[in-house]
Amino acid sequence: MPESVLEVGTGIGRAAAFFGNRNILYVGIEPTESLRKAAKRRLVSFDRVKILDLDFSTLSLMGQNFDHSFAVHVIEHASSPSEARSWISAMKDRTKQNGYVSLACPNFLSYGKYFYDGDWTHSYPTTPNRLIAIGNDIGLKLINCQDSRATFTSPLIK
Repeated sequence: MPESVLEVGTGIGRAAAFFGNRNILYVGIEPTESLRKAAKRRLVSFDRVKILDLDFSTLSLMGQNFDHSFAVHVIEHASSPSEARSWISAMKDRTKQNGYVSLACPNFLSYGKYFYDGDWTHSYPTTPNRLIAIGNDIGLKLINCQDSRATFTSPLIK
């Protein structure tokens, strides 16, 4: 288990609560104000959990490095391939020498039209090969890459 983690795109703080319950130092950045506020309300009781108001482009300015940096369904919101590369590179820069960078992204090739229809903010069509190429370009060593099929739930259907 890592001693410190950085999450890019905290959302409402689900992962933060997981790490907070294990007393692991957790720092999350969430640029969306409503999500950041929800996460902070949810995580107020954890001493080693911080949610920061940073934009992904300023991630490289943080002075602290982490054992593990991760982003879950974030990279597909980049506006371009170069912005996606920039975000992943900044995560790498905030990760310790022998640490890990983990990404979970929808595979555009599996999602098909739902990639865009499922979330209007999806801008960068992520695929395993695209993410592997970015990783290779910035010096990350691939440990595992697997495809999982898209599943969708509707808040109107139980």
